[in-house]
Amino acid sequence: MNFIQVQGFILTAQHNSFATAAKELGVYQQNLTVYMRKMEDELGVSLFTSDKRGTQLTNKGKELLPLFETIASTYNTVLNKCQNKDTLKIGIDSIFYQPFICDYVFGYQKEFPESNTEFVSSGRYWELPERLKNGEIDLYFGYYRDDLDSLMFHEMFLDSVCIAYGKKLFKNKKTVSLKDLEGLNIYYDNENLYKNKVLLSALDKKHINYNGVSGQADSIIDLHVINGEGVMIIHGYYISTLSPHENAIPVRGLKVPYGIFYRKNDFSVQNFIRYINM
Repeated sequence: MNFIQVQGFILTAQHNSFATAAKELGVYQQNLTVYMRKMEDELGVSLFTSDKRGTQLTNKGKELLPLFETIASTYNTVLNKCQNKDTLKIGIDSIFYQPFICDYVFGYQKEFPESNTEFVSSGRYWELPERLKNGEIDLYFGYYRDDLDSLMFHEMFLDSVCIAYGKKLFKNKKTVSLKDLEGLNIYYDNENLYKNKVLLSALDKKHINYNGVSGQADSIIDLHVINGEGVMIIHGYYISTLSPHENAIPVRGLKVPYGIFYRKNDFSVQNFIRYINM
């Protein structure tokens, strides 16, 4: 049994999918399947079963999972010590920083006191993907983007998409529907996190016209929304509740994934993600 088999077992258990686990490991799915079968033969037990829900652990697999996680944790500790990589660097941006991120990090430090974490701040959230690719940070929290397929993404939850709207629209409404947006001028920051096919295709299906505008979100709201008849797609609910713009409400049925971005084969992040999944 080798370490890639250990990682393959843990990731398949996390995602209930050989395909997703293989992508995260950077190997072909058929190769990972072979690795798992060889490990089952070596151990003399069945670890996985498949059904409509995907690939599931057998009872024996569930029993062994904590032991495999201990092996992976020990391996990562040894590797980090040898590489002098004792600190998990978490990228944050000063504009959209979320308090619950702190809760996760402090909880992780309490659960794993031997681990060190460091926040690396960036005043511009669009710089975080490049800083991650360059190895300046190990992970960052954010909304899913289709243009970052070179990075791994661990979904934490689906967040409601919100809009900022002018004072003449949607008075006293707590939510709006896609139908409410028909006929309005829809704007979004084309430097924003909304490089998201799910979001934009939802607007396309309703034949809702939208316009990408370069510039800071606040200036777009001021120019195109508050003084006009349009609305602007802004960040999800968690973000919009911190927005200085008072007229921000969620769109029913329109959600985007929020989670953690990290590099392929970066196993130093795995303990942190396992803690979040607990």
